[in-house]
Amino acid sequence: QECIPPYLLRSGPGSTECVATCPAASYAALPLQSCQACPQFCSACSLGDSGFAYCSACDPGYGLLQSTCLPCQDAPSGTSYQGCPALASSSSKQVPLSWYLPAILGGLALLAIISLFVWRRVRSTHSHLHTRLLESQEVALRSQ
Repeated sequence: QECIPPYLLRSGPGSTECVATCPAASYAALPLQSCQACPQFCSACSLGDSGFAYCSACDPGYGLLQSTCLPCQDAPSGTSYQGCPALASSSSKQVPLSWYLPAILGGLALLAIISLFVWRRVRSTHSHLHTRLLESQEVALRSQ
């Protein structure tokens, strides 16, 4: 069957009809005067100069890269395809707080140990100085 221009032939399951515009996910192939399906995962496309269909919008979960629809999850780390939600790069991915907890607790334990060591050292030095002061005062009292 053929359609009189400007109508286009649209073939569907069990039916063929002439339409003024092609339905979603298809494009007007003017040399054939018909509607052709967009490439897989394209929700909108058009016929390019090279004779190939180029995607301009993608199905949910897919994004554009150079007029081709690719799965959003396949975008290289730190990037996202046009139309995909921005994905965090691997260097800025959310790390659960529980991953930091052992390091934080370990750091606090180390700080406590160092503080205890310094406190004992200061106390020991203070005690030693106090003892020497008392001894020197005793010596001074004896010599009077």
